[in-house]
Formats: sequence, C-alpha cells, structure tokens
Amino acid sequence: MFNFVRISGGFKNKFVQAPILKLTSDKLKRQASRKDNMKTIEFENKKYTLPCDVVYDDCELVEVVNPYSGQKCILPRFARGVYVAIKNAEVDGKHKKMRKLLDWFSKNFTDEYYTLLD
Repeated sequence: MFNFVRISGGFKNKFVQAPILKLTSDKLKRQASRKDNMKTIEFENKKYTLPCDVVYDDCELVEVVNPYSGQKCILPRFARGVYVAIKNAEVDGKHKKMRKLLDWFSKNFTDEYYTLLD
C-alpha cells in the first residue's frame, strides 16, 4: 500500500507515492516477533517475562551487593542478569534501554530495586 506525499521544491509541488503503511506494518511485525522471542521464567509460582537476554536464566538464588552503599540482597540469577544489563546500559549511555530495564526491575523486584538501584 502507498500513500501520496506532497514534496515541494522550487516552483513545483509534486505528489509521489511513498510506502508509508508498509514500513509501519514491517515495524509492527518486528516488534511482535521480539515479544514472541522473550523468555518466560517461573519463579515462586509467578511468571516473569524477561525484558532482555541474560546469560543465566535459572532461579538459583545469589547475593548481589550495591557497589555504592554496600547493602546486600538476594536475587534469582535471571534477575541478577537484568541488574547487570541495567548497569551495562548505564555505562554505555543507552538511557532508553536502561529506563525499560529499570521499569521491569522496579515492578518485579521492588524491595531489591530500592536496595540496589535507587
């Protein structure tokens, strides 16, 4: 499908065909396939859909330390993977990705969020 887009230049106005709707539907398909590829993990009778790829996707509990305050908390390994992804996004300056991961972490592990990231 094509939309007509007006292009003005000089003394003439042209209407040309532009595949705007096709680009939009391709983008929606990519977003849908990303959601299909996200891993779901069950931990303590609750399902978690991970917001990113993590190295360890098991539920073994590990201790994580806040590097600034020294406070400790216990997390499943998949949540620690998200925590590491947050810290990597912060270092790389990927603020949009970091915000997405922080939102997921604060929603699913609220107490640990305040210990490690607040």
